[in-house]
Amino acid sequence: TWAVISGISGYQIWADILSRASMNAIDFYRFLRDEQDLDPDHMILLVDAEATGEMFENAVDDISRRAGEEDRLVVFYSGHGSQEAPGSGGLEEEDGMNEVLCFYDEDLDDDTLAEIINGFPGICYLFADACHSGGLVNDFDSGDQVLIVTAAREDKSVSERILTPILLQASRGDADADGNGTVTAGELVD
Repeated sequence: TWAVISGISGYQIWADILSRASMNAIDFYRFLRDEQDLDPDHMILLVDAEATGEMFENAVDDISRRAGEEDRLVVFYSGHGSQEAPGSGGLEEEDGMNEVLCFYDEDLDDDTLAEIINGFPGICYLFADACHSGGLVNDFDSGDQVLIVTAAREDKSVSERILTPILLQASRGDADADGNGTVTAGELVD
């Protein structure tokens, strides 16, 4: 298992500053390291000014080159999400908008994000604690090996820190509906 974890609270523009997004990333990193025994050498943590679009893309590309088809990639993002018009014009953009994740220095649109993540040879789990993040699912096909869990529908803004506490609590066992000691993707989504 590999992980790229990004959280941005300290954006360059004062009005964009969030209070908890970077701590969400740190909490998720600690959860994977301390409770899931994920090797820190298999994780890349990008917080605030380190969480640039280029650093994110380079991190996923680097891991994708080292990983195999049996590997898993966990991508966690906490920060601003938005929509931009016009969309790519594809069938996936019924509303004519691209959903974006707002990194420290640039926005990565849903098309670019899908291209980056689909470069990973194994299964990917994408968790996005951001407004409008539900629209990210439109850019992946059923044949892609990606599970996406988001904080909001594509047409909705949400308060900060919606997904992360639920995700952590569920992953710690609260979502284990059948009590077998394993939280499945379906149980997590439920």
